[in-house]
Amino acid sequence: MPDTQKIIRFRTLVHRLKIDEDTMREMIWNGTHHRAKSTKELTNGEIDSLIQQLYDLVGGMTTKEWEEKNQLRRKIISLMKTIGIMDIGDIKTTIKEHWKKDFNNYNRDEYRKIIGVIERQWVPFYLKKLAE
Repeated sequence: MPDTQKIIRFRTLVHRLKIDEDTMREMIWNGTHHRAKSTKELTNGEIDSLIQQLYDLVGGMTTKEWEEKNQLRRKIISLMKTIGIMDIGDIKTTIKEHWKKDFNNYNRDEYRKIIGVIERQWVPFYLKKLAE
């Protein structure tokens, strides 16, 4: 049985790609050469392979690239919460208003630039206002 984090990652990708339960089970069935029907029956190698297939569906990114983008998004969310924007919807709206793209549609370099602006300009401005 694969570790819980891999099952969560697999199910999260399935959900984000709006893959229904039957299609997911078919993916598992075909991905294991008709051996398994659920995530609990997968080996670590099998679930890694299925996860990579799902990452490929979301733009050809490798697992490492996907994880790096997620880490950068989490950093932005954390910084935005630091300056008082707590709701994820408000965070996404603010990012779109200032950088003109949906929150999930940036490449890694663009996320780094956004982080730089927030760290160098927004956070100090917010902390200064808070101290007044």
